[in-house]
Amino acid sequence: MIHSRNLIFFIIFLSFIGPSYAKIKVPTFETYRLSEKAIFKGLPADVDLTSYKGARTFRTKLREGAKQGPNFAGHYTVVTIGCGTQCQQNWIIEARTGKILDSFPSIVGIAYQLNSLLLVVNPPDPHLKNAFAEHSEQPLLGTMETTYKILQDHKFDILYQAKWVDIN
Repeated sequence: MIHSRNLIFFIIFLSFIGPSYAKIKVPTFETYRLSEKAIFKGLPADVDLTSYKGARTFRTKLREGAKQGPNFAGHYTVVTIGCGTQCQQNWIIEARTGKILDSFPSIVGIAYQLNSLLLVVNPPDPHLKNAFAEHSEQPLLGTMETTYKILQDHKFDILYQAKWVDIN
């Protein structure tokens, strides 16, 4: 009797929280917009190749990228280096100091803006998603995951992750 009552309460509880999970809003660049005065306009520092393990291997691309100046979150420079088919290694450089903050892989790229703290790894691509719908036997697209993260206090916090097949 007690078990069945607990089960009923659990089912009622799930019926209330279930719809809230179904209505998760995908983060947008606009939500994490920076003010114009937060954007660094000075001369970017030379990249500090000693600030991140493995950076010397990519020194030429990192130096060239850092010279371009900020393109993300006001004062960071994203440098993307191809590492093969559907493979990129992304580097985040603090333009004011030249220090490398992070490095991470992506499969179909990343999306970001100079005036936003949001960074999207493997953003949903309608053409590739349609290709997966037509060729569901392709394993890569079926496991593709998009990660929405924001930069706060010099580190990334994950806001939301979803497999492509679950993103509308």
